[in-house]
Amino acid sequence: MTGYCILPGCHKRAAGYSRLCETHRTRQRRHGAPDQRTITKLDLKPFVQEVEAWMARNPGNMTWSSAEQRLSALLTGGSRVAQASMHGPTKRAALELQRVGVAAEGRTIVVIVLALYLMKEVNPSAFRSERAFRLALARRVRSVSPLSFPRRNGADGRKRIASRELAPREAEAFASLLISALGPIGVYIAGRRAAAELRASEEKQKIQQYMNDLEFQ
Repeated sequence: MTGYCILPGCHKRAAGYSRLCETHRTRQRRHGAPDQRTITKLDLKPFVQEVEAWMARNPGNMTWSSAEQRLSALLTGGSRVAQASMHGPTKRAALELQRVGVAAEGRTIVVIVLALYLMKEVNPSAFRSERAFRLALARRVRSVSPLSFPRRNGADGRKRIASRELAPREAEAFASLLISALGPIGVYIAGRRAAAELRASEEKQKIQQYMNDLEFQ
């Protein structure tokens, strides 16, 4: 008996011994969930702009310098992590993080990580699972480094740019390292935004109630 993909709405045959078709099995491996779509630069853009706007309004706030210092300490200790870790994916993830840190500015990486936490707070359905969030974080941070997109010769002799993917466990380890350094700040920033939105909503409700209580006769 041949099975079919268990994802609702998909009528393709399951691949091998998997309960998913080849397309959704690949998506689960690369993105953390079979129905997780790619989080693109365009998707993240409004949240990046919001974080950058906060930074511009609060240039002297220690939150930003603290985040950069924590990232710098992580990058500096990357070689020690790679040498000390007996876990292969963590070792390779630490070396990859060092490569990205050399090619990209620390502030750029900080902004992307904080923007992803903000996106997760504002639109939690964008990430089908915590693993999907972590893999998206790894993918978006690595995208700022040209080393993640090596040039290769195509069949016609022309140069081609292709993404150099990390293995799923390496991508998760890569994200875990970043989260260990910047996760607490990301959670705090997202929480502050949620609290500000709640206060604004409560204020609007008060004003609406005041208007409802107005007597014109």
